[in-house]
Amino acid sequence: MGKLSPKILGATAVGLALVGGAFWLAPQETKVTNAASENEASGQIEASLRTFIPVGDQDQNSVPDWQESFATADINLDELEDYEPQGETGRLATELGQSLITSLQSGAPFSMPATSLREAMLDEQFDRTDILIASDNSQNALRAYGNRVAEIAFNNPIPAGTENELIILRTALTASSEEALSELDPIIASYEGMLEDLLQTPVPDSLVREHLSLLNVYQALRVNLTAFRGVFDDALLSMIRFRRYPSDAEALQLALSNLYLRLNDAGIKWQDSEPAGQLIEIRPE
Repeated sequence: MGKLSPKILGATAVGLALVGGAFWLAPQETKVTNAASENEASGQIEASLRTFIPVGDQDQNSVPDWQESFATADINLDELEDYEPQGETGRLATELGQSLITSLQSGAPFSMPATSLREAMLDEQFDRTDILIASDNSQNALRAYGNRVAEIAFNNPIPAGTENELIILRTALTASSEEALSELDPIIASYEGMLEDLLQTPVPDSLVREHLSLLNVYQALRVNLTAFRGVFDDALLSMIRFRRYPSDAEALQLALSNLYLRLNDAGIKWQDSEPAGQLIEIRPE
């Protein structure tokens, strides 16, 4: 018995959904006759009767003889019960197939199933229990924290000459090259490094909200790029994360701005020689 590939099953489910949906959406055929044409043709030409060629099935395996050459493997229906769809693409394909089958069995109109797509756009958020909170809110502590955040950014750089992540994704898709996606790896590693370092950095309790905002934005961008990296395995997840990528990129700028504006409001002024002074520039209004 041939082994059922998850990718083949996913593609089959999507195909069934599309065919079934098209069948359901297609208007019923209506017959339009032209009385004048029928009267003119009457008595001149006898209507020809159409006959259908019987479908042969010599081996009685329920597969028409003409389809036998296309069959490459048997499908073990028992395996369907144990099938675990991979990624959002596989899950959606499975839900579409199940919805179609339910529709055909019950006679109810086919409808798009409720899926976990919305959940795929949301990330698990870091909270106070995930970080190190310090009670020291002195000028020295605030300054040390601001410099440490800047150091983390400098210590986890993206290699010089690395293309923008969206350009890398576009190039890979245009060339159908999974290898081209490897250029995303150092960018992903950069975000992972910043996340790890920020989680180990003590945070003055007056800046917990800003620290969590920065953490969660780095996390979202890391998840986005990881989804881009797997676009050829789970295209739907990549599409979902691509949709939210612009807002996440903007949120990173806002998170950094809010953090250093809070420090500026607390009276911290940076010297050009300090890491924070090299990372940001606060201009008085």
